[in-house]
Amino acid sequence: FRRVLFRSWVDLEVVFPLPVGHRRRVVADGLALTGRVPGMLKRWVRGARGEWYGLVWLLLRDGAGEVRLTLDDQLVPAAALSPRDAGRRRG
Repeated sequence: FRRVLFRSWVDLEVVFPLPVGHRRRVVADGLALTGRVPGMLKRWVRGARGEWYGLVWLLLRDGAGEVRLTLDDQLVPAAALSPRDAGRRRG
């Protein structure tokens, strides 16, 4: 079977929420896990309770913008995903 990839935005703050009471501090070489980053949605999967998740491919960068990790088949809650082409006019 052939996989189809969809260009998506991944909201890292939904995927990797900070624990309650976490005190923010800057770590220069730490992963930048905030904001939206581009990813590729590979397919949807459903949880046993009826919730939806996407399997995505994405790059994670550090505070300096360098790629530190490539995630493949990362399970991401549907609420963290949105189409990257949304709002673009065709024709």
